[in-house]
Order: sequence, then structure tokens, then C-alpha cells
Amino acid sequence: MHVKSTLIHNIIDGYKICSNHECKVENLWMQVTKGRSKYTIGGLYRHPGHKIVDFMQKIDGVFI
Repeated sequence: MHVKSTLIHNIIDGYKICSNHECKVENLWMQVTKGRSKYTIGGLYRHPGHKIVDFMQKIDGVFI
């Protein structure tokens, strides 16, 4: 993930999705600040061959 150098940004570990042998997931979560606004941005990748249902359950678990 690339963030413009003029923006304030921090990696957020609190949303990190754990990967396992049943559902391999790569993800990076950041908080980006521009002026007075803060944005939370997540980049997620589901490896091919892993079930979409398992992937979606992991994503849902982040926000519950």
C-alpha cells in the first residue's frame, strides 16, 4: 500500500485479520489523516482456492 508522503498515516493492528490454513488472508489497515479528516483504509487479499464464505466470515468478525 502506498500513501503520499505529505499525508499523516499509521498502521492499525486492531483490525488485523488472522490467517490460517483454512482461509489464507493478507491484509493491511491504515489510518490516513488529511487536514481535519481521518480515514480508515483496509487492503485485503484472499488467496485463490480458499472459500469465499470463510473469507467473508473473517471480514465480518473484524467489525462485530
